Amino acid sequence: MKNHAGRCNAGSINKVKFVIHMDIAAKRSIVDYVAATKNEILVDERLFSLLGTSPEVLGYLPRIPKWIGWGRRFPRLTRTMSHLIRFAWLCGGAVFLFSLNFVAAWARAPRAPRPRRNMSADSKSYILALSDRVEDIMGRSPFAEDPLFADATWVCVPWVPMQSRPQRNHVDASSLLTRGDLFQAFIKSVTAVYVLWRHKHTSRWVLQSYTAFRWFVVRSALEKLDGAMITCEHYDRWAILVDSTVGARTRRHGGSGSGVEMILVQHGYMGGLGKDHEESLQLPIHRRLRAVSRMYLYDAAAKKFFMDAVVSRGRTRRGIATTFFRPQIELTAMPADKLVKILFVGHPLCEELHLSIINKLVHHARFAAYYKPHPKAAMSGKATAQEWTVINDPACFPAVDFLVSYPSTLVTEYEATGIPAQIHPLDLDPANSDGLVRQILDGIAMHQRRLSG
Repeated sequence: MKNHAGRCNAGSINKVKFVIHMDIAAKRSIVDYVAATKNEILVDERLFSLLGTSPEVLGYLPRIPKWIGWGRRFPRLTRTMSHLIRFAWLCGGAVFLFSLNFVAAWARAPRAPRPRRNMSADSKSYILALSDRVEDIMGRSPFAEDPLFADATWVCVPWVPMQSRPQRNHVDASSLLTRGDLFQAFIKSVTAVYVLWRHKHTSRWVLQSYTAFRWFVVRSALEKLDGAMITCEHYDRWAILVDSTVGARTRRHGGSGSGVEMILVQHGYMGGLGKDHEESLQLPIHRRLRAVSRMYLYDAAAKKFFMDAVVSRGRTRRGIATTFFRPQIELTAMPADKLVKILFVGHPLCEELHLSIINKLVHHARFAAYYKPHPKAAMSGKATAQEWTVINDPACFPAVDFLVSYPSTLVTEYEATGIPAQIHPLDLDPANSDGLVRQILDGIAMHQRRLSG
């Protein structure tokens, strides 16, 4: 079938012949999912640009950090696999995956504890545990002592493991749903794949729809709750899910006095998608946040980013209450020796750079090196074989003398403990790293003098 240009709206969804009946709210949820997916696409295109390549070269696969190391070594094979997976997805793969998701959710629903009918009235706020990063943030100061967060009900999902769930007031999102809700989520998921495929600007990225069933399940669950929705998502598909759900409920409640609001908590440094913070402000967001009313951010630079690039102009004009906080970590002591300790903060996009740096450093200085891989992407075999200690435990933060890192959240967290960092651009070419190597050697010499003194 031929692709159709233009914006995706409810009219586009009317063309889906296999849906017997779909009300306006259901159509709107699909429109919101397509908008959320476009945000994901724009971020992935930005990542490809940082790599100096394009999706045409490597394929339109989602979750780039998961496969980019392998993909850069075998670009033709990666592109071919992308085409084959996309073909299989459109020829029944999507329906098969969503069917598995549906059956698993259907089986869980009868065993899940049913919430009290007045649960929404008892809870004034909900922490949406849509990623494992949420627990890292909300379990620490200052949020652990704030009644808004400490007394909140955690809304959990099966695919995000939570370490301390039994000690918390929590509810499984699936326990809020009927089997009819699950069936509607399945229908919407299949419809969303069709809409993305038929739309000119998303057809090649249709594999991004692998999250559709989970997205619609969470949306259905949140629609049943009143109160403040606390999220650590910035502008991805989950952020748009919360934003669109809160916006819809606010409109149904008349726009005020309901207690329904969206509270955004920063979960990571915002400069990682550019060479510096100012460049990151150019990140093009298709759908901005319209319902956020409060934000908890690291600093004024982060506030500028959200106001300029993430929050809608109308919401910015109405004003957003902002509270600044410093992310905190607990350091783990390393062996007490007289060597300078360096932590390399890993990321698939700068793995080759770090390998080049470590190979240059070992010829000029003695030091103890640690490597903390990106939590969402595996290391390559070459990185594993290096002479550094790999920190695989995401909750372990070694006490070191300084970091070598791209603009990462860990830089901010370590700086709060007084540990500095040598920061480099995410896409720094290893061939241009001599200046960075000299800075690191100067840092080693300075800290070595301190240890020897």
